[in-house]
Amino acid sequence: MHRINEAASDSARARNLTHRLYRYPASMSPMITRALIEKYSNRGDLLLDPFCGGGTSAVEALGLGRKIICSDISPFACFITRAKATPLHNKNIEKFCDWIQKETVILEKYKPQNPIPLEVNGKQYAPLTYSTILKLIRDTENISNANTRRLAKIVVLNVARRSIDGRSKIIPYYLVSNVFKRVSQEVIADIRKCCNGARPDEHYFFERDSLKVINCDAKRLANRLSEFKNKIRLVVTSPPYPGVHVLYNRWQVHGRRETDLPFRLLGYNSSRAASFYTLGTRNSHEASENYQDQMGRVLSSIYELMAPGAVFAQVIAFPKNDGHHITEYERLMKNTGFKPLQPNLMKIQRSVPNRKWYTQIDKNKKQPIEHIFLNRKA
Repeated sequence: MHRINEAASDSARARNLTHRLYRYPASMSPMITRALIEKYSNRGDLLLDPFCGGGTSAVEALGLGRKIICSDISPFACFITRAKATPLHNKNIEKFCDWIQKETVILEKYKPQNPIPLEVNGKQYAPLTYSTILKLIRDTENISNANTRRLAKIVVLNVARRSIDGRSKIIPYYLVSNVFKRVSQEVIADIRKCCNGARPDEHYFFERDSLKVINCDAKRLANRLSEFKNKIRLVVTSPPYPGVHVLYNRWQVHGRRETDLPFRLLGYNSSRAASFYTLGTRNSHEASENYQDQMGRVLSSIYELMAPGAVFAQVIAFPKNDGHHITEYERLMKNTGFKPLQPNLMKIQRSVPNRKWYTQIDKNKKQPIEHIFLNRKA
């Protein structure tokens, strides 16, 4: 347990493997994920993350020689997970670098003709910048290899994010090329580092059947993965936090005006409300009732897939740390059939710095608190 406690106290951003390729909102700590996988599974074991988000568990599990099934209700999350956890062989890395070089030359002289504005809540923004980003995402379709094309889209997503998301002013189109260069250099450096082997125990190139990613509601996993019932040796995940609203499917433009641009850039349906991805709403009372009902069904589905004695490790936070929400969640786990590993080892707390959450929290609480729950299938 010392390793897990040590990982929980580490607030540094991960820089190994492919974690930096895309910063997904409210991602699990790679250090905690790695410690949990090492502690509660062995090489070759089959793992499950029913809320895979930004692919942290996939990257760590595969790097440690495990097999993993990753699922998420968001197609965007599944895309990010595949991009981070699918190996790119040297010849495709070179093709990716060629594409980057070609696009860099084009961008330096590019000015959109008949620009299209970004529309957010009936207002229009930055037609030249937006059109430049649309041009980049279209150009990724010229890449024949699916894994290489996916990585190129990750670059464009990061360029769009740095140019638009959370900015009081969207950067002008003629600076997009500078952002593209910086993002590309970072991505290439990370990919090359992985392929060269960052550490002896990290296996970036893994067996073809080591990763399975499915776009699925966690409540339906037992049906979707019926062939894996009683075979999962470890579940490691971070479910949506009850009463805590995180912008999983949107970016913000000009002072919290929310846009579904990340979904649109990848061609995904973006009509779902934010509550679809968080098992609740921003209203704390309504969220609590809805969350308890939905999460109960999720836990039952996961329980069916787990092998007897398998561990369920999860990182979760609550809108208030008054004990009420924690007790409710413990009761929910117990009613599903889960047992704590040991009474004093069931949960570990950690403060989470630099995290954007929207929730009703105590005024005196400086940082949100995450809890690590450790349970076992009876």
